[in-house]
Amino acid sequence: MPTTKESIRKKVIEMLDDNRKTMEKKLDALLESGHIDFENTEDNYRLPKMIVCALARETEYQFTPPGKTRADDRAIDMLHIRMNIPQF
Repeated sequence: MPTTKESIRKKVIEMLDDNRKTMEKKLDALLESGHIDFENTEDNYRLPKMIVCALARETEYQFTPPGKTRADDRAIDMLHIRMNIPQF
């Protein structure tokens, strides 16, 4: 049976909701780990952005389809490109 926009959206939102909880736990664990030197880190967005990048990388690993192939990698790359193309 073919999929629908609604079905895909529902599944993606469900995974994003679950992922947010997981990422918040990972963030809290990182902040409590002692691996960050708070006293020598400026209070700006540099480190938070690096943490978000690390969390995004973790998310990629978490959601990698089982048995991912090179064709899957190309499809993911194309989806990434297309989501950044402005709509007219």
